[in-house]
Amino acid sequence: MGLGNPGARYERTRHNIGSHIVRGLAAKQFVSFKSERKVEADVATYSVEGEKIVLAIPKTYMNESGRSVQRLLRFYEGELQDLLVAIDDIETPWGTSKLAFEGGTRGHNGIRSIHQSVGAKGFTQLRVGVGHPGAKNVADYVLDDFTREEVEELPELVERSIGLIENWILETNKDKG
Repeated sequence: MGLGNPGARYERTRHNIGSHIVRGLAAKQFVSFKSERKVEADVATYSVEGEKIVLAIPKTYMNESGRSVQRLLRFYEGELQDLLVAIDDIETPWGTSKLAFEGGTRGHNGIRSIHQSVGAKGFTQLRVGVGHPGAKNVADYVLDDFTREEVEELPELVERSIGLIENWILETNKDKG
């Protein structure tokens, strides 16, 4: 699940970096998204070693992401431990990504919404560093468009993040096998 806000207004904002990464993974796998009203998300699927992989981008706003996650898990009969959520993270330096299992919210409203909706923290977060705003208001910072420099570095950051997701998928499937 790649979190972000819907609509053209938010497309180039730091808050939507999770959706950029999931779209990048879909492109790499040559799969297209379809609107899935039942889960309030755009969804694409493919298989890895016989396991169905579901990529999703909620159509809800960030602070309501949990509703889409809950519906997605129910509709696809997924387990919470098989969920990875890609998010922007102001506590992680720009240009870096890291995986965290059962992480806290770190002030992220999308993660807070997921915790409230599913009632647990037992999923993996891909925390993608957008840098800290310093003295600037956090909401304004994450809802600002990427800077010119960030736009230039974004493809490499997305590619590295996709690599982390692909490795996570392989490890998760290996643990089942």
